[in-house]
Amino acid sequence: MQVTVKPYLFLRETLGSNYMTIELPEDATVKELLRVLCRDYGIPEKLTIGNATLTLLGHLNKTDLIILINGSNIRQLHGLYSILQEGDRVSIFPPAAGG
Repeated sequence: MQVTVKPYLFLRETLGSNYMTIELPEDATVKELLRVLCRDYGIPEKLTIGNATLTLLGHLNKTDLIILINGSNIRQLHGLYSILQEGDRVSIFPPAAGG
């Protein structure tokens, strides 16, 4: 199945694209998508930005990213275990910062 990934901010720079189509097995989860992005697209599981460390995919099935599937936050679904469907649009944001 294919899903469209739209990365934002420095994630877009790291991936080198405004959006990309990723091929995944049927019933793949968000966690599996993140693994593919780390393995096949060179995104490290942890990034250091300034004084902060951002975990893309942690050992405790945790991510610091804000991830939306078709506009719905995965935290309101099943987190990293949210199942993706053919044609889904996955938006990936780093956490907001500032004051």
